[in-house]
Amino acid sequence: MFPILLLAAAAATAPDHATRIDYLRNGLDKTLTNLENKAKRPGASITTRDLTNGAMAELILHGDGKRAASLLRMAFNTQDMDPQSKHYGMLPWETANASISDLNAIEFGTQSMGPILLHYRDKLPAGFVDELRPHLAATFIALDQHDVKVSYTNIFLMKTVNMILISEALHNPEVEAKGRKQLDDWIDYTRHAGIHEFDSPTYYSVDLNSLNMGYLYATDPELRARFKAILDYFWTDICANFFPGRDKVSGPYSRDYDFLTGHGGLQLQTYLAGLSNDPARQGVDPEKVYMLENELNHGYHPGPEITALINQPERIVQSTYDLVPNRDRYNYITRDFSIGSASGEYNAQDKYVNIELASSKDLADITVVPDKQDNPYGQIKTKDRSGHNKPTHIPPHATSVQDRGVILTLLDLDPSHEGEIESLATNLVLPADADSLQLDGQKVDTSAPFKKEASAKSVIAVREGHAIVVLRIFEADKSQFVLLAEKEGLKYHAVRYTAYQYRGEARKLSEKHLRVGLLAYAAACTTEQQCADAVEEVRSARIESKSDGHTWNVRAHLRGTELEAARDLDQRAIVTRQVNGKPFTAQSPLSVGPDTNTMKNILLR
Repeated sequence: MFPILLLAAAAATAPDHATRIDYLRNGLDKTLTNLENKAKRPGASITTRDLTNGAMAELILHGDGKRAASLLRMAFNTQDMDPQSKHYGMLPWETANASISDLNAIEFGTQSMGPILLHYRDKLPAGFVDELRPHLAATFIALDQHDVKVSYTNIFLMKTVNMILISEALHNPEVEAKGRKQLDDWIDYTRHAGIHEFDSPTYYSVDLNSLNMGYLYATDPELRARFKAILDYFWTDICANFFPGRDKVSGPYSRDYDFLTGHGGLQLQTYLAGLSNDPARQGVDPEKVYMLENELNHGYHPGPEITALINQPERIVQSTYDLVPNRDRYNYITRDFSIGSASGEYNAQDKYVNIELASSKDLADITVVPDKQDNPYGQIKTKDRSGHNKPTHIPPHATSVQDRGVILTLLDLDPSHEGEIESLATNLVLPADADSLQLDGQKVDTSAPFKKEASAKSVIAVREGHAIVVLRIFEADKSQFVLLAEKEGLKYHAVRYTAYQYRGEARKLSEKHLRVGLLAYAAACTTEQQCADAVEEVRSARIESKSDGHTWNVRAHLRGTELEAARDLDQRAIVTRQVNGKPFTAQSPLSVGPDTNTMKNILLR
């Protein structure tokens, strides 16, 4: 079925707003019942944020202040109330599990307190707010002393909004002034750097939760207007990057815990806003209480001038995410595909090349995953320094240059920091359920596991509907190439094209620079000949790669376009990025346009 017909069919069957709210309400009610049943079990370990968010859900759904107070007591009974402690006022992440030591628990655990005190105080038992006061006074100290960088977007905004709203409820102008100063700092930073934690399917949802509460409950009209301006900025970014062909925000992500399809809490917010017809993949956890509060109280919604961006059939979105030069993002969206790239690195869950094909199927995204676990599907989780289990990959140290549907990306991998490993590989994760998958012009059957040897000259082609993506790893130090369909990957509807840099007994690798060069091309193709031509263009593309051990320079020529990228290997820094001899860089923190000559700069006012 043609993508445009798919979109028309989806629009015709789209749920109305009341149905969307009911989905959220019913899911949250079920989650609350499970939470309260768990809380009754002796010794059960529950995250403190689930308890405090659950208290707010209890007030919204049932108006039961007694049960809400019980959940809040369970959380605040675990608070460090020793004035001599270096963690005075802090909450643990869980009530009975000390293996997770995440100081962000104070932001997450007190996020509901401002809305509860400002909106639901009259439903709480008599005297309960006075009971909470010493805990909230300790909370102010813990929030104030928790050193959070302004670039840590979701936690910094949460800390800021918590301080403003709780202090408004308790009439504490000193703490409120600190919160307002933090908001000024974030706005000033973002006006110059862009949103640092960019386009994350998980953390944009967290950002919006906090900002929506600020917009709803800030008592100063001027402050409320500033929250609206920030929300307008976030939603312009969201709508500009929204790809109707996959019903979600597309392009590179700073942090994405869903390595395969890039879904997170943001999906439910785009559903509530009427952009998406698919509500969620993760269920309705207690954190979604802020979405319901926003919907039931005439909260913030993006205006039609913002949501209209998703109707542009072809657009380029460029943005920056840091004050450091060359840390930027490019996303090209059409009716049939989206293809995006970014440069630099964020952390162990970043997705710096992301390509998606319009489809009614739940296709895996086409992504690049440098991996030391011989499993790039994000299903193996390891503990981070705070004790959370998360999927990870090794840092890409990416240099990307892109012109519409063509990407040249250089990776500079450093396995010397990875400890003893049995495998090191650069993987192209591919959708097993696409209409067609080809290796060197030969169609591959993905219905069962297989292993097919390849080479540095091999070309991979993925076709779905009226689009094709052609990929070529043209350079990979010390690598063996293979196309793999494994039982584990096929279970998640994914296969991988892999350049193995190492396989063998567990040992520490000494190499500090293993180079990987990727050329990717996405295009519309409606005939077999057009698709074959796209494959041939990538196969025969002229690529000039030079390295003296200190600087790596690559020029790629494809479809009359020359892309150039160079890295300083010693400094692990970007030297050059050019398209047809002109510098390639974002001109502002966020810009949108049909082409780079008519980009409209989006300002955070």
